[in-house]
Amino acid sequence: MQPFIKAHVITGEIKIIMKPIKLSFLMLLLATISWGQSTTTISGQVRDSTNQETLPMSTVKIVELNKATSTDLDGNFSIEVPPGKYTVEVVFVGYTKQTRQVDATKNVHLNMTVAPDVLLLKEAEVHSERADQNVTSTEMGTEEIKVDMIKKLPAVLGEADPVKAIQLLPGVQNAGEGTGGFFVRGGDNSQNLVLFDNMPIYSASHLFGFFSVFNADAVSDVKLYKGNMPAQYGGRLSSLLDVSMKKPATDKLHGDVGIGLISSRLTLDGPIGKNTSFLLSGRRSYVDLFLMMSPDTNVRKNRVHFYDVNGKIKHKINDNNHLVLSGYMGQDVFKFGDEFKMGWGNKASSLTWQHTFNDRWFSESSATISDFRYFLEIPSGQQGFRWEAGVGEYAFQENMKHFFNEKNTIRFGLSSAYRVFNLGEVDPVGNTSVFKSFVVGKDKSFEHAVYLSNEQKVGSKLVLDYGVRYSAFQQVGLDTINTYGGKDGETVLEREAYDQLEVVKTYHGLEPRFAARFKLDSSSSVKASYSRTRQNIHLVSNTTASSPFDVWISSSKHIKPQISDQVSLGYFRNFRDNMYAGSVEVYYKNMQNQIDFKPNKQILLNPNVETAVLSGIGWSYGSELMIKKQSGRLQGWISYTLSKTQRRIEGINNDKPYSPTYDKTHDIAVVATYDYNEYWSFAANWVYTTGSAVTFPAGNYVSQGYSVPYYTERNGYRLPDYHRFDVSATKNIRKGWFLKKYDRKVVFSVYNAYFRKNTFSVFFRDKVDSPGQKEAVKTYLFGVIPSVTYNVSF
Repeated sequence: MQPFIKAHVITGEIKIIMKPIKLSFLMLLLATISWGQSTTTISGQVRDSTNQETLPMSTVKIVELNKATSTDLDGNFSIEVPPGKYTVEVVFVGYTKQTRQVDATKNVHLNMTVAPDVLLLKEAEVHSERADQNVTSTEMGTEEIKVDMIKKLPAVLGEADPVKAIQLLPGVQNAGEGTGGFFVRGGDNSQNLVLFDNMPIYSASHLFGFFSVFNADAVSDVKLYKGNMPAQYGGRLSSLLDVSMKKPATDKLHGDVGIGLISSRLTLDGPIGKNTSFLLSGRRSYVDLFLMMSPDTNVRKNRVHFYDVNGKIKHKINDNNHLVLSGYMGQDVFKFGDEFKMGWGNKASSLTWQHTFNDRWFSESSATISDFRYFLEIPSGQQGFRWEAGVGEYAFQENMKHFFNEKNTIRFGLSSAYRVFNLGEVDPVGNTSVFKSFVVGKDKSFEHAVYLSNEQKVGSKLVLDYGVRYSAFQQVGLDTINTYGGKDGETVLEREAYDQLEVVKTYHGLEPRFAARFKLDSSSSVKASYSRTRQNIHLVSNTTASSPFDVWISSSKHIKPQISDQVSLGYFRNFRDNMYAGSVEVYYKNMQNQIDFKPNKQILLNPNVETAVLSGIGWSYGSELMIKKQSGRLQGWISYTLSKTQRRIEGINNDKPYSPTYDKTHDIAVVATYDYNEYWSFAANWVYTTGSAVTFPAGNYVSQGYSVPYYTERNGYRLPDYHRFDVSATKNIRKGWFLKKYDRKVVFSVYNAYFRKNTFSVFFRDKVDSPGQKEAVKTYLFGVIPSVTYNVSF
């Protein structure tokens, strides 16, 4: 198949030339589509009458024909009918029914609004998706958690955290207690695409992973794709974490204030004039303020804190055009007296234009900028230096959606991104420093993609969602590229210089996506999916936990793109009028060009970091079971994951398969929330996982008077199994004189309630009473951690 993206370098600029895609795929796609010439279309959008927010998954019914459809995630719907006069009925849980008489002798576009039912809202919760969505949609390996549920769950030091919440879902692992990142179906942390209102976030943690960068007060919902992600997304192997910032209110000013033991936060949102609304949210920790109160002058010089700011402006130009500007900024700062400083932070922004062409055509255009930087500094003395590195990404994406007919919804689009990986810049600090300025290196690259997909209803039981993504990657100059050789493959044989934006290496390929849902009856279905994904960026690390100081590099002449093929099969069933939702999924994932570090190799400040890694294959397989109670006073879920992940890389572990650190055979989570009455609600969770795979010495020997450890197998041992129980209680304050006009809550929580001393790390030392003999010493991070948070909403 001929590639339909080709790049040439002309006077230092990249020129993208679109070539016609081979017609076979288009013919196959169009051959499956029914043209329906003798019908008219009733289409439109459903909104909340109080704030004009769209209502996804509303039911739109043509009464006379007993024919219905659902609105999409943007509240849009389209349904075909024979020409005639009809009654259109809109139903959404928690809202009053709305009807409209229409004359559909030709295509009709409706803007329907529904009003909240005050009486009904007291008895029911409002969800942004249908209660049977898990059965009716083609999505599998997909989990969604609402921010209201996230805020109810127990949390470390009372700080509600979306990333910690998704680690309670089946198929999702963490690296260990108090660490950042998450691992999905055998993929590592770098293989997750994290988007915050379309903004890519490269490091989603504060305080080395104790908290994520997502302030729950500024978030509306969190959706995780563990398998077959939509064709418009790519660039990562394992998952997509799509975090949506809260939509600003359009009726009046709203606010949320939270005061906790370790941090406080403030969120405001509301209208600015008639057609514009805003959201502004800030959060800051104040551990450093407590340090300043210490009687020890050395302790008072230390600084440990983080902050983040979220902003969003939404402007309605007219009924067919909306602009959304989103932004995020966050920073972590650590200072230890006058001896050492370090920090990291993200800055990101996106501008999105949503346009409705007509009843059938919709588009969304977005431009994003993301910048992640981190540094280490010794501020004085002969060793005074500052090292700084980071990642910059500048991207554009165009997405189109076409309601071809009631059986087919077509999506297509393109994207392009320019990335710069700064591997490190070192500068001396102070007049006595022995360091000299030098640049470790920079990786620059372009990545382009186009996609086309169709969701097709075949009869009343079968729905297909199929498509293809084509991506092209280009490593570009300005830089000097080494050719290596020698016995160890690390000797520089040749250095070749490339001009600014000159193409050094190109990789490209197809990424087919397919999913099918067959409905067995009104409450159960079976699903199957296959997807191929490609990833051209790599995170190089020789630590067991995710760290902000790991090194990002791009694919190159020496490192090939990672490729993953995943197949999955699932059975989904709901019970008792969708009160309970159950599922079981099995999957197998094959991964090519997986990289890992060579034994005893330095990653940080290595100008030839590509020589410090080796590549090979990986595979993962498993089953995920989940039962969820999704309505009533008691809600929650029980999940169990049985999985295995292996890698085989020549030059590591004697060329034998081995487990990565995040391979955990068993993973159990029990999560529950209970609304006792209007004053009190309770929540608890219990988790259990197999211990992480680790490398321990098999023995030790004495050389020149020194005891030297002897290693035989990478990750051949296991830490003790991990388990923990957390509990929280929320008190709704209805009385009292203080802020009595506002909603007030006090959240009490206890993390690790039964004081499990979970192993964080193990090191070996000589026994005090038996020199020459070794003993293992384990460390743990947390005992019982109580916390209290006071929240006010208006």
